[in-house]
Parts: sequence; C-alpha cells; structure tokens
Amino acid sequence: MLIHNDNHQEHKYDHNSPFEMQATLVREIKKYLPKREVHRVEKAFILFWVLHEGQKRKSGHPFVVHLLETALFLASLELDPEVLIAGLGHDCLEDAEITLEELSARLVSSGIARDCANSSEIVQIIDAVTKVSAAEGANSGQNRDASSERAFGDTHIKLLAAAIIRDDRVLFVKIGDRLHNMRTIQYMSPAKRVEISQETLDIYVPLAERLGLWEAKREFEDLSFQQLNPEGYEAISRRLNSEGGEREAYIVSTLDMLRRRLANAHIGAKVSAKSKHIYSIHKKIAKYQAKNKTSDDIHDLFALRVIVNDVQECYAALGVVHTLWQPVPGEFDDYIANPKANLYQSIHTTVIAEDGHPIEIQIRTHDMQSYAEYGRSKHWRYQDGGKPTSMTYEDRLDQAKSLLDFVRER
Repeated sequence: MLIHNDNHQEHKYDHNSPFEMQATLVREIKKYLPKREVHRVEKAFILFWVLHEGQKRKSGHPFVVHLLETALFLASLELDPEVLIAGLGHDCLEDAEITLEELSARLVSSGIARDCANSSEIVQIIDAVTKVSAAEGANSGQNRDASSERAFGDTHIKLLAAAIIRDDRVLFVKIGDRLHNMRTIQYMSPAKRVEISQETLDIYVPLAERLGLWEAKREFEDLSFQQLNPEGYEAISRRLNSEGGEREAYIVSTLDMLRRRLANAHIGAKVSAKSKHIYSIHKKIAKYQAKNKTSDDIHDLFALRVIVNDVQECYAALGVVHTLWQPVPGEFDDYIANPKANLYQSIHTTVIAEDGHPIEIQIRTHDMQSYAEYGRSKHWRYQDGGKPTSMTYEDRLDQAKSLLDFVRER
C-alpha cells in the first residue's frame, strides 16, 4: 500500500532487554560480515552497554537504544566492523567518563580490537565524532542572529570536513546519530526541536545527499519539516491518506500495464511504485504557487521505478515508456549520460498516463539502484570486503573541500 503514514521504519525489540537488542544487531550484521567480525561487534555492544549502564534518554529508554539504532543504520549500509564499533561507542567519551587511552586499552584487552593499531583506528573515529557533537552542544540554545547562525553553520561544516581528512567514516556515524535523534525529537523541548530540525535541513540533508544516502535524506527532510511547519506537514499528510485508496487502485492498474509492455518488448524489468515524501510535495506546492497554480493541480504524488539489467535496456525501456504514454515537455533528465555530482545515475521522465495523470518514471540498472540505496558508503572510499582504499592526504583534502563546497551551496 502507498497510503502515507507518519511512522518511519523502526526495528522491533524490547527496549529494556539488552540481550534482545544485541540479537537484533547480530541478525543484521550476520547478513554480510564473517563470524569472527560478528563476534567483535557483539563484544563491543556488551562493553558500551556496561559503560552506559543506568543512563537513560529523554524518551525514558536506556541510552544503549540510541547506540544500537546508530549501529543498525550503519549495518544497513553494510559498513565495516570498525565503523560499527565506533557507532556503538560514539558517545562514550562524552557520557561514560572514559578517556581515549582507557578506551583504547579496553578495546584491545577485550578482543574487540585486533591490535593496538586497530584500536587506534576505532578510537580515532569516536574522537572525531565526539568533537563534532561537542561543537553542536556548545552552540545549542544560544540566541543567534542571522550572521552568527551562518558563522556557526560554517564552523560546523568545517568540523565535518576536518573529520573527513582524518577518516570519512565519521560522516556515516554522525548521520546515523542524527537520524535517531530526529526520530525521537518529540521528547525535546519545542525550541530545541526547531533548532535541531533547522540544523538538520541546513547541514545533514545536503550531507546525506552528497553521500548518496537518499533514504536518510528523505527522512531528514520529512522529520524536519514536521517540526518546522507542522500545519503544512499535517495538511499534506491528510491529503495523501484521504486519496490513498483511489490512488492505490490507479497505481496497480498502471504498473500492470507497464509490466506487460516491457515484457512484450523482451525487457526483463522489476517495476515498482514509490509514494513521494511529504517534503518533496511541499517543495512542489511552492513551485506551483510561484506559477499561480494550486496544490490541486499536483497529481504526480508517486513515481514508478523500472530496474533493468544494463544501460542498453535503460534506453530500451525509455522507448517503451514514451511509446506507451506521452512525455511531458521539459520533464526529462538523463542522469546516466550526465550523472549528478554525487555520482547518482538514473533516467527520469514524466509522462501523461491514463486519465491524464502525470507520472514520474525512473529507469536505472540494478547497480545504479544499489548505489541509490547505499550511496557512497560502499563506493566512496571502500573496496570490496570493506577495506579502506589507500588515499593520500591530498585525496582526503579534496574530498573535504568538495563536501564543504557542496553543503555551503545548498
């Protein structure tokens, strides 16, 4: 069903049972990590659970829930054990009263780290995350004018860029940390919600976009918009839900028609539908209002996605789509021939389908879809097997500058 609801995907487990939480994490990482690495992460969960024992979040949940959710996000990207361990430990320096040296020694003595060098690698990520988080906290709640707000944002971005120079995996930990904080933002004060949501839109949305983490980007946008403009969020949500049944029937019919046409053309394709998220609809409404149109003129509230085997089939599928339905002039983008700055590739076209409804259709290969899901977590720095590629200081500096420029320009 494509009827909208406000509940973002959550893992099901007993929030008061650390053993059930550990089992949830193990189930996810066993999908891609060898047994010996799974054991290291298991031990790390126990260590950081003990270090944070008795601490609770504003939600009333044990603090370890936040660490688990951060690690589960990293596991969904199939990241390496070092970054998973860092994700579990990203708050320990600030909240568990342990020093860098003590933590490093504990990682080695417990067998979580393979050796001192490996321990140093993990601790370096945790330390960099702590520095960025500390800067956020130090500037929290202050009354800042527009000029000081820009200065803080610039300092924040520079800290993130500096973290890349040390280890770009810091960015993924920070995104996982921020994502769970946004999912539980209802427990914060109203002023704090607005502050964190605006910061998320200004910094973490473009950061997720630059890394190609589209699902995180969309969730950041919706959760931030819900806090910054609750009336607008609720109006769009009500519309999506009220039209859900009628739209679902239309989608099923349209999907069936496209699948049959692609099959007749001997194109092996996986075709699915995806509802547009609330913030993207909000931006479309603003765009329509600038053209003196109303939100009632917006009909393309969902997109069809066509996944094929290779680039040649992408263009063959495009031909089928444009033969079946009339393309809308000016609504075509070929990101295969001209990839986005973050290397995203896909063909986007909008057509007038049955009953005069415009529908956006995205066409891409399985590899492009994998990139769209996992972004640069797999492709930016890591080779197969999760091993860091050899990068010079100049390479890391170029990455940092590229990120800094991209976020500033958004």
